[in-house]
Amino acid sequence: GAISYSLDKTKDILKKLNKNLPERTFSVKIELKLKQMKIVAEYPGAGHTVDNIIVWLPEYKILFGGCLIKSIDSVNLGNLVDAVVDKWPETVRKVLEKYGKAKTVVPGHGKYGGVELIRHTIDLAMTGK
Repeated sequence: GAISYSLDKTKDILKKLNKNLPERTFSVKIELKLKQMKIVAEYPGAGHTVDNIIVWLPEYKILFGGCLIKSIDSVNLGNLVDAVVDKWPETVRKVLEKYGKAKTVVPGHGKYGGVELIRHTIDLAMTGK
């Protein structure tokens, strides 16, 4: 009974792959409420994939970076099959500018931390590996 949401770019990819489609889409940002909690899903730009999104819980200052954001112990960007490596540093800089006051940053894999994960990801993305 839950309504599914995705980035419009994700829906386009799913259509080409003949996969199930989300019920609703957004192009840059969507704000939702779960009970009283505000949830913001946003497309900051290409990086790990052409359609990666991040999720922000402003009340708790928690940023879920997905695979766009790497854990502090990551030594490289990981799987680059669908990556847009040349855009990754710029995209993550935008995330740092906008969400630099995050108390908790949750990467796609590995341990959560603070904004140091975002800075670490920028450093990794600058190497392109």
